[in-house]
Amino acid sequence: RNQGVWKSHLEWAASTIPGSSLRSVLSSQVIEAESRTLEPADFIKALTDAGVAPGNIQPALWLAEKTGQGDVRVAEFLAAFGGSSPAGTKKKRGMLWRMMGR
Repeated sequence: RNQGVWKSHLEWAASTIPGSSLRSVLSSQVIEAESRTLEPADFIKALTDAGVAPGNIQPALWLAEKTGQGDVRVAEFLAAFGGSSPAGTKKKRGMLWRMMGR
C-alpha cells in the first residue's frame, strides 16, 4: 500500500514539477545547488521561479526530504522528482585542485 502511495506521489510530481526548469533555477540562484540544503522559504522561491503553480508548492514541499533543522535536501529532491540530470555535466573542482594542476 505504501509503495502505491509513493508511486502516485512520483507520478504527481512528474506531471507537476518542471524538473529541468527547477534544476536551471537552482543552478542560477545557488552555487553547487545540488550538493546543498536550502531553507524552506528559499526552496519555495525556487519552485515558484521554476513555474510550479502556487497550489502545488506546499505538496511539493511535503515530499522534500529535510534535515533535522528542517532544511530541504536539494539533491535528494531532484533525484526523486527533478527528472534526469543534464547530460555531460562535470563536477567542478575546487580552487586548490585547480592550482595544483591535477
